[in-house]
Amino acid sequence: MAEAQKIAIRPRALTGKKVGRLRRAGVLPGVVFGGHKDSTPVETDMKEFERGYRRWGNTTLVNLEGLGDGGQPALIHDVTRSTLSGQLLHVDFLRVSLTEKVRADVPLHFVGESPAVKGGGVLVHAKSAAVPAEGEVVEGTVPAEGEAAAGAAPAAPGAKAAAPAAAAKPGAAPPKPGAPAAKPGAPAKPEAQKK
Repeated sequence: MAEAQKIAIRPRALTGKKVGRLRRAGVLPGVVFGGHKDSTPVETDMKEFERGYRRWGNTTLVNLEGLGDGGQPALIHDVTRSTLSGQLLHVDFLRVSLTEKVRADVPLHFVGESPAVKGGGVLVHAKSAAVPAEGEVVEGTVPAEGEAAAGAAPAAPGAKAAAPAAAAKPGAAPPKPGAPAAKPGAPAKPEAQKK
């Protein structure tokens, strides 16, 4: 594993509205939290943090030095900036245990262009880790345009789609033509009895 980046921090005595003095002096207020310990207000040099944060982002493991114990591994959980000037206002560090699993969002940067896209294809960037395999249909999703269920013929233009066979309960009568289709997962309504 690559060595963690180092950030020099100090315990912070000023809290609340008084932290404006720190920012004017080039000091960035922050807090270290998580890891089954109490939150600790800290401060660090604003220019050095900004320089490093541009390279590291939120997904690089950093080593917080200055709180004792030879450094504390952490992730940059959140950075607050001024909406007017873009100046750093506050940073939140999340303590990390090197023996426990951690969940983090990792940005993906696509570089270059695929030969398929160069040939006129379209590249779709999935935004979910739960991407179905080819031919697999996930409940609650609609197949993309041009996809059809395995073995099923595509519907003619202007034709209404039939209710999926998988939604019907075993032994239930097929829906009547022109009747509204039931929502997937909804209990079937009993038909009105004739008197």
